Amino acid sequence: MGTATTEERVTCATAFGDIPVLIRRSPRRHRTLSARYEGEQLVVLAPMRRSAAEHRLVCDLVERVLAKRPASSSSPGGRDAAWLAARADRLREQHFPGLEPPASVTWVTNQSTRWGSTSIGSRTIRLSHELAALPEWVIDSVLVHELAHL
Repeated sequence: MGTATTEERVTCATAFGDIPVLIRRSPRRHRTLSARYEGEQLVVLAPMRRSAAEHRLVCDLVERVLAKRPASSSSPGGRDAAWLAARADRLREQHFPGLEPPASVTWVTNQSTRWGSTSIGSRTIRLSHELAALPEWVIDSVLVHELAHL
């Protein structure tokens, strides 16, 4: 077993798209995997030795980290909160001219049985973060549906 830390780059196919990951191996780590962001780079800390199922374990960990990432931070594929708000505004102008804009349009992680929801009183639209991994036409249809509530 070596004493130097090594690094390798892999790509994990997740529900959020293909995610580049840096695997940092350490001789001091013996069993567990952990993940963290270093800037915009997702880094997985792993033991020096490899198991046959390691790639699947790394990608499962990456998927869990992405699912827990706050809605206010960037989501994979550039579909962050600013992208979502601009998309909603364009669709509002296209399908509902003259409609007052919503107060906010955000991704949320606590909707497991709905794609989206609208609070009419506060004029807020919330979309499940799981939509971020789907094609734009799906996101657009959910946004138009939620805008119709306003």
